[in-house]
Amino acid sequence: MKKFLKKPMKWVRAFDMKKIFILLLSLLIVILSACSVSDNNLTEESLTTDIVLTEEHTTEIQSEEMTEPTGNETFETTQTETQGDEETMTDIKVTVNGSVFNAKIYNDSPCAQQLLSKFPLTVTMSELNGNEKYYRFSESFQSNPENVGSINTGDIMLYQSDYLVLFYESHNTSYTYTRIGYITDTTGLKEAVGTGNPTVTFEIE
Repeated sequence: MKKFLKKPMKWVRAFDMKKIFILLLSLLIVILSACSVSDNNLTEESLTTDIVLTEEHTTEIQSEEMTEPTGNETFETTQTETQGDEETMTDIKVTVNGSVFNAKIYNDSPCAQQLLSKFPLTVTMSELNGNEKYYRFSESFQSNPENVGSINTGDIMLYQSDYLVLFYESHNTSYTYTRIGYITDTTGLKEAVGTGNPTVTFEIE
């Protein structure tokens, strides 16, 4: 009886080992398949992301190209701004010891308009600080002083309420002035005013 039972037990063990082997093999196949699907999904997601990013980048470039002004548009804008500035200014002529300079006076400045009403105006200006010539009026003007910070060669300004100042050297300053106008081309201005007290005539062109 014992001999008879030993044989079936061996067959059962062999059968169990075969089932375990098949089960492990099936499990391995399932795992490999899952990995393959995951890799494919990642590849598809990466590809989709690349396509989206590329489309977004292309859209941004196209948007920049559409909004970037052309050379003609830039020129037209600058020309319009210049014309706007010129419309708010009056052309005048400044004669310094016989040398003539073109200048502009602000139309929106009450002080400038008050000075303009006195044209043609001839005065003898005095030297000061090696960078300006000034003339003191006997009357006061409507001043609107501001911290200009820096002075440019050719600036025409009012100091306090009665000093007309013509600057012939650029420099920084902490003083306050009322802007009147400026000489447009200052070539030769320093030589014209000299080191003394020049005779200066302001008149409308």
